Amino acid sequence: MGTIAIIVQLTDPLCTAFGHGFSWRDLILIAGGLFLVWKATKDIHHNVDPDRGPDLFDSKQAGISFASAIVQILILD
Repeated sequence: MGTIAIIVQLTDPLCTAFGHGFSWRDLILIAGGLFLVWKATKDIHHNVDPDRGPDLFDSKQAGISFASAIVQILILD
């Protein structure tokens, strides 16, 4: 079974907040959505900022090799 198939089946409520039960699937989707909002905000900030001074986010340039990309794809699949 793939990871996505397992996540889709995690529908039992784990905790309740604001009168709504949250399952593991809900929490994973919320975390993914928050990550996408953060990533988009960071990218917009980099494109709009007129002052190209010291960058808070890029203290170390991140690079990815072909092998590490393949490993990440295999883990996620």
